[in-house]
Amino acid sequence: MDELLKHLQNQWIELVKDMDSLASDQAGFCDVDSESLQLMSVRLVLLGWNKSKDSDKD
Repeated sequence: MDELLKHLQNQWIELVKDMDSLASDQAGFCDVDSESLQLMSVRLVLLGWNKSKDSDKD
């Protein structure tokens, strides 16, 4: 479980950095509801983690 939490934390930090750089590049991006953005980020992180765990089984 600690591995999952550490992975999610690292992915969350990377997503926040990416979103910040996108926000500075695109003025319209700032209009997106921050809660929706956070939910989307969590979904992407979980999806990526599940795929990486599946590939580890191969």
